[in-house]
Amino acid sequence: MQTIDKENIERLKKVLNEKWNITADHWFPIDEYDINEEVVYFPQSYFFKDFGLEKLKTLISEINEGAIYQWNWEVINEEFYKIQIYEMVEFNNLEKFYFDENCNWIVYISHENTIAIGGQYLIEKLTQNWGNWFKYLNKWEEN
Repeated sequence: MQTIDKENIERLKKVLNEKWNITADHWFPIDEYDINEEVVYFPQSYFFKDFGLEKLKTLISEINEGAIYQWNWEVINEEFYKIQIYEMVEFNNLEKFYFDENCNWIVYISHENTIAIGGQYLIEKLTQNWGNWFKYLNKWEEN
């Protein structure tokens, strides 16, 4: 895990805002923004149980060489890190965004018990590798 300089943080935040309409606020599916990119979401418990973080890491490794970025935006200092894919974690009480350097794909893990995945190619890879994806598509956690 490597910290990022302020200039690069500002560049990444600008691209995230332009491409995904992401600011330091709740994002999809809490607020369904009008964006041109494809986004789907699933209840975390079903996603992590039925598909799993390790398989998601594998998919990301297939479309992304090298490091990715992690934004913990629910902290005062808006922590941005450059990480290796194996360092991704499910959820530890922080809203997290994971994305590549050009923000071509994104994963958002929310305290609302959802995981949102954006980017056509990543979504295509996910649906090709997860037989039950449609069963949980765009559903909130059921208690």
